[in-house]
Amino acid sequence: MIRMLPSALAFALVVSPAIVQLTGQTPVRDPGQPNQPNQPNMPTERRVPVGTSSVTGTVTTADGGRPVRGARVSLNGAMVMPLARAGGAGPAAPSSAGPGSGMTGLAGGVVGGRGRGEVTFTGGYTSANRATTTDAQGNFSFEHLPAGQYSANVSRTGFLPTNFGQKRPGGTGTTFTIAEGQKTTISLQLLRGGVISGTVFGEDGDPIRNTQVSVWRFTMQNGVKRLNQQGGSSTDDRGMYRLHGLQPGEYLVSATTYNYDGMNNDRMMADMVAIERAIASGAIQPPAAPGQPATVAIPVAQPVPAGMPREQPPGFLPVYYPGTPVPAEGTVVKVAGGDEHPNVDIQLRMVQASAIQGTVTNIPGAGLAVQLALVNDDPMFSNQMSTRVDDGGNFTFRNVAPGKYTVVAQVVASPNYTVVNGVSTQPTPPTALTDGQKLWGRTVVTVEGQPSVDASIALRRGRTISGQVIFDMQRPPDVTRSKWMVTLQQAPGVQMPMYGPAPQAEVGPDGRFTLTAVPAGLYQLRAGGSIKSVMVNGEDILDFPLNFPATRDITDVMMTVTDKFTEIEGTLTDSAGKPVTEYSVVAVTEETRFWTPGSRRVALMRPAPDGRYSIRNLPPGTYLLAAVTDIEYGGQYDLDFLKSIVATSSMRVTVTEGGRVSQDLRIGR
Repeated sequence: MIRMLPSALAFALVVSPAIVQLTGQTPVRDPGQPNQPNQPNMPTERRVPVGTSSVTGTVTTADGGRPVRGARVSLNGAMVMPLARAGGAGPAAPSSAGPGSGMTGLAGGVVGGRGRGEVTFTGGYTSANRATTTDAQGNFSFEHLPAGQYSANVSRTGFLPTNFGQKRPGGTGTTFTIAEGQKTTISLQLLRGGVISGTVFGEDGDPIRNTQVSVWRFTMQNGVKRLNQQGGSSTDDRGMYRLHGLQPGEYLVSATTYNYDGMNNDRMMADMVAIERAIASGAIQPPAAPGQPATVAIPVAQPVPAGMPREQPPGFLPVYYPGTPVPAEGTVVKVAGGDEHPNVDIQLRMVQASAIQGTVTNIPGAGLAVQLALVNDDPMFSNQMSTRVDDGGNFTFRNVAPGKYTVVAQVVASPNYTVVNGVSTQPTPPTALTDGQKLWGRTVVTVEGQPSVDASIALRRGRTISGQVIFDMQRPPDVTRSKWMVTLQQAPGVQMPMYGPAPQAEVGPDGRFTLTAVPAGLYQLRAGGSIKSVMVNGEDILDFPLNFPATRDITDVMMTVTDKFTEIEGTLTDSAGKPVTEYSVVAVTEETRFWTPGSRRVALMRPAPDGRYSIRNLPPGTYLLAAVTDIEYGGQYDLDFLKSIVATSSMRVTVTEGGRVSQDLRIGR
């Protein structure tokens, strides 16, 4: 979820809190060590603000209201330090400015004060972070707090971490403001984590011990539903496992066998067969000396010399509950939180994994390495395998499940080592790559259960992306005096790795820029300031990413930077007119073609403690507004969620370029 910096800090009661100075002991130098140079930048103390306010409360269980003893409660506060007018004219009067007042920084420096002249913030923000544990009745207390805006969270073994005001486990909490001398009471409830347990059985129906069990949770990432590993365990001597502390959500459970016992049995059987065959062949050697037995000779596996890679035996694929190697065919376990799901038993199948092996050619020279990644084309999977080529340009990915993959290769700089008298020194930072060394390559492979799949990648140079930046501003910047950079970023939801720093280019005096050595990919262009549009071939890639195949250069990019901001602002209240902070405000474009992962036309904002919200920089257009309970990060781009907003919201607003719209929202009308 998008976190909103608390706008209430701009008009919170400004106080001058007392300061507690904590001073550490002066370190004593070891007489056996040489004198150390003074380090004037190392702090020797820290200052903790105090005041006359307090926060007390109780921590209880969510499933019965029982007090929780020994829970750790953390309080994190932020307050505005006193203001001083320019020239040191003394403290300024407390501000009651709201949105649009110009007071947007508060991090030190000079900002506008709406008709009162310039104001210098001598202190900026300071923080007050405190922690304590609950007593036998679940009570806690924080005394001598300075006025400010606070958040609270609590944790305890066996329970899910909880933020004050959250609407779902793991969700963003709400802040609350306390004035000097105010006594505030809050309550926090802890939810026990969910539990999944069961037994892993072998193909013969017997329980299998020491088997790795993993749990995978479906999460939304920029509107893309992905499967991410959330933890794991091993089966005990009864073949049983127990996964605990799980957040509410949908899960798959998998078990993986390494078949160590089976491999040892195979070696023993092979050895026994070799002995019997040698005896049956008549290759019996007479006794070497009187009293010794006759013998037969069988070959012995030779040890691998030091420094040579040891050939790994083929692995086996994970099997998903109840017994399939295909994740899409597994049964989903829905955890609500605090609930237990027993008897999630898994029937193992010995499905051998595949290997992808191949060669990378056109490696530019010594001192460079080639990094490879194996990316599953199914967007549900976010986990990637990675490796590097050996001295001959060869690579291998092991334990690969059936599916379609892209093998990505990219040249990377390696640390520099110096050998002195046969001893390698500490590595020095790698030398930056030249454009001629920034090579890349990729190939697509399909794995269908065969033992191995061959792949070959020829490295090649990237191409250039160039264009012009246009400043649609009242006061365009002087790019001859200030540096403006254009940066290439991967589009939201893209899983292809990009090793090394993102391509960047400086804007010249004529507004031109050129990004060099760019590999193929889905990209967005970004620069300082608010970007109005980035046009390539008549399409705005701010809304639809640039699909750059790197087969030719692009020379016609037109990027427009503006100082005309749009804003939708208002207040979220309940039916009694009181501010509501436990909801979020979402703005969704009516044009469904813009419902893409990470869309700039979908915005989510948490109101400030006074219920005010502000959504800025939406492109001009018509939007639906709604108040929603706390949703998972990235969930605002989920298509089902967006459809529900269209079906339930009747609040429409239209924003124009540089326009500002005021729209209050009320819960429970």
